[in-house]
Amino acid sequence: MARAFALMQEYAVRHLPVVQGEEVVGIVSDRDLHTYRSLRNADPARATIVDAMTSPAYVVGPETPLAEVARVMADRKFGAAIVARGGRVLGMFTTTDALCELARLLEGHSIPPPLA
Repeated sequence: MARAFALMQEYAVRHLPVVQGEEVVGIVSDRDLHTYRSLRNADPARATIVDAMTSPAYVVGPETPLAEVARVMADRKFGAAIVARGGRVLGMFTTTDALCELARLLEGHSIPPPLA
């Protein structure tokens, strides 16, 4: 668990895929780690990432339409999707990535004023 915290800080990320060999077995967020550490009987020194992760993770292929990924993430309140092909993690798609894409799409479009 300490290694996960260190990786998140080093790379300034809030989600990490959890893999066992070549298989994605879950996802862990900084919130998951903080929640686990706050549990009364939790022993962070002995805990493993499996104790705090969410499983199964939402895994998509790189060809999955963005609209589908965004819809599932919104409907299920997921903070991230793991992008993988053939069991190999290629990256993460997060709510921050979704907002960046939304901003990019809106930048060239006129947004009507709010209704009075």
